[in-house]
Amino acid sequence: MKKLLSIIILTLSLSGCKTNVDYPTSIFGVELPNDVTNYMSKSEWEKVKNKNKDLKFFATTAGKYQKNNLFDDYFKSNPTSEDVDAYLYENHFRDYGNNYTHSFIWAGSLEGMGAQYAPKENNAWELLITKASQLIKETHSASMGNTLVNVGENKPIQRYFYLDVEDPEKYLIAFKKSLKFRSKDRQTLLGGFSAGLSPDGESHWVIVGFDDMKSAMDPGAFRRSNPEAQKSWDEYRKNRGNSRLVRSGLRLLMGSW
Repeated sequence: MKKLLSIIILTLSLSGCKTNVDYPTSIFGVELPNDVTNYMSKSEWEKVKNKNKDLKFFATTAGKYQKNNLFDDYFKSNPTSEDVDAYLYENHFRDYGNNYTHSFIWAGSLEGMGAQYAPKENNAWELLITKASQLIKETHSASMGNTLVNVGENKPIQRYFYLDVEDPEKYLIAFKKSLKFRSKDRQTLLGGFSAGLSPDGESHWVIVGFDDMKSAMDPGAFRRSNPEAQKSWDEYRKNRGNSRLVRSGLRLLMGSW
């Protein structure tokens, strides 16, 4: 796995898929929970199932193992550079104003992202976009920003939070200080928006990544048995300044390249 050098992130959010067409293994044809395994190999599904064996769905679903090939095929033939990574997420839990189904993200260094968007002829990419567009009901939004904090490996389950932060410098100091007592098996990111902001006023985003859904459902559980971690969390909330939650959700990693 490449080291993430993320300075600039562009997100394209996609809303809905054409439900009147049968796409058993299509990139946007997922209808959870029955078709979630269309995007996994048998070994990938067994790994997820074992981690979530206490949940009824994972205990009773056999899986189809129909690995999607649309983006996989493209990136196997056209790998990303050392300075850029690509991610596809399914937007699993979301509110009505954030109701897209999938997001595609480019993340990389400033040099890498600049090269990624430099004008050039790319017939393979244009063909991929044409195929994907046939499965998209409508586009939702596109945004750009930068990563300020990036701790831990990329995780398959991520909770995201869009925030309106009054004092960015004060918030960043408090956020970094709180990382000392974070749960070590999690991914933690903080970033800011620079383009594509909504009228709701978000200025920053926070992502917390998990290995399993149980941890994502109760992310503060580890603090209840760790007084130092709870104290650190309380100090973070006290010292971060005024901030407002604009939007939150949970997304599932469908592929990374």
